[in-house]
Amino acid sequence: MKLRTSDNLAWPILQTYMTTCQELWSGRPAGATFYVGFIDTGPPKDIKNAKNVLFLLNEHSIDDDNVLESLQNNVFMPLHNENCRVFMPCLVGSKYTEGVSPADDNFFDYQLLGERSRFVLDFLANRRIKMVDMIVGHSMACFSALTLASNCESFQRLALISPLPGFKPPSWIQPLKRSIMMINSYNHLLLWPLGRLLIERSRRKMKGLMGDHSTKEQILHMAKVSHGINFNVMGNIVTSLAFRKIPFLSISSRNDVLVDKGDLDKYLETLGVYNDNTVKYDQTLSSFPSSLASQSLSRGVQLESATHYPFLDNDFSKIIVAELLNLLKNPT
Repeated sequence: MKLRTSDNLAWPILQTYMTTCQELWSGRPAGATFYVGFIDTGPPKDIKNAKNVLFLLNEHSIDDDNVLESLQNNVFMPLHNENCRVFMPCLVGSKYTEGVSPADDNFFDYQLLGERSRFVLDFLANRRIKMVDMIVGHSMACFSALTLASNCESFQRLALISPLPGFKPPSWIQPLKRSIMMINSYNHLLLWPLGRLLIERSRRKMKGLMGDHSTKEQILHMAKVSHGINFNVMGNIVTSLAFRKIPFLSISSRNDVLVDKGDLDKYLETLGVYNDNTVKYDQTLSSFPSSLASQSLSRGVQLESATHYPFLDNDFSKIIVAELLNLLKNPT
């Protein structure tokens, strides 16, 4: 079924019926059933040699038609023209994915990594996709991509765009008590006015940093993320990635407004991306390749930018597409 979306989208958002997490919840063995929105660019011309690309985008970004339009035109279209078939499920929390009943929505706490991973795997099974040549994650969805690629042999390559090393809330969301207040206010009817006030105050301060991509849902999501995910499992992920020897690419902005640079550097080093195997682009988009960048299984790309959404920029998008295609050429 086709959902009503912007007329400017190259590919409309389709919808499928899917049950997920049957084996994950002891309290609800039937799992949760959703009408799942998704994008499928369709088979390219050379079906026999086509590459399957799975793209994971945060649920609050999926709901922005401008983000979807730019992502399709700047990334999906060039990949499709290079014989790739791109799939992107709309994660739970997006307006395009809805529970069949309120109980399904309420029972599925989409902060939890196990649920997110199971949801993506069930989506692939629903679409009868057995092998993914490359999984690409953006922002907080990077951690889901990491988890999947490290544990499932069906994922052959991994790319992260604007990865978040956990999440360090900006100064106007700190201290942590404030974000906890925001969540509690949304969970308690009598505190809703306080929650709306805090979110509106945060939204105004975000406006200058992220333009139109600063909705109250995003602010609330960021507050949840700040203490809702346990990143201590990184050790298992790194060990599994090293064991599987997966070609890995990271694309990040040097001055990303949502990321602490020191934390990001340590995060990428943990994944095998160092200064020696990172290609850097300056403001003129001139590249400064490293001697080890083409020889290493892990490769980094650093953009001279502060944006958390580099694919919204036409020039940065060309770099992203070129790097993704280069990763696909890397034998597994």
